[in-house]
Amino acid sequence: MNEALNRRFALAGVDTGVPVALDVASDGRVVVRGDHPDKATIERLFAEDAGLANQYREVAGGNAFLAAGRVSERFRRELESAGTEEMRKRVYRRFEPIFRQLEQAGGRMTLAGGCLPGCLPGCLPG
Repeated sequence: MNEALNRRFALAGVDTGVPVALDVASDGRVVVRGDHPDKATIERLFAEDAGLANQYREVAGGNAFLAAGRVSERFRRELESAGTEEMRKRVYRRFEPIFRQLEQAGGRMTLAGGCLPGCLPGCLPG
């Protein structure tokens, strides 16, 4: 994914020296969050290349799934070790905003330094 994005962005003249904050909109489009100088160009690249957009959604979804799994496992362990109902309620209260935050951030990743988080070079065919 990194290689595919970097190649496509370079061909389109996108300034990758500025981090690119990407997200998946509620309608499934890959969009740029914030004020990147090449926002329109980047969004057009994803809109015109379904394969690139699908790769991004796959990597973003995978990262979100892994993060949710890690948090869920920690939640389960803390809940099991809570000795009283009051302690369990505290665990719920502490994790509730974390799960909400994970849900909201599911499609968000930032390309910085030529890399997306959790995506090693060559992790998906580019």
